[in-house]
Amino acid sequence: MSKYQTYITRGIDEHIPSSIINIIWSLVLKREEEAEKYNETPDYLSIFHIRKTDKDNIICIKHLQEQPPYSNTYKFISNEVFTRQKVYVIREDTVDLKYFVMLLPDEY
Repeated sequence: MSKYQTYITRGIDEHIPSSIINIIWSLVLKREEEAEKYNETPDYLSIFHIRKTDKDNIICIKHLQEQPPYSNTYKFISNEVFTRQKVYVIREDTVDLKYFVMLLPDEY
């Protein structure tokens, strides 16, 4: 995420595997690029629901935003073990920079 600054909270660091963190950052960047392409301003809050599917090593990540309405589901192969199923990413815009903070719902 080159033109963006990204931060994670202690809860994310302790409960979410780094491979899942990297996937979420890539999905955030993808959404930002999509919104820019269509001249939209994405919601400041992204919600990610993460779950293991019944099939071995498949993780399903659902990305949601309220305004404008956005929902997309992605599937990945991963052997990671994690206990948290929901992650928030908050975007803050300044004059010349965007930064994002990834946190758990109870850290909001």
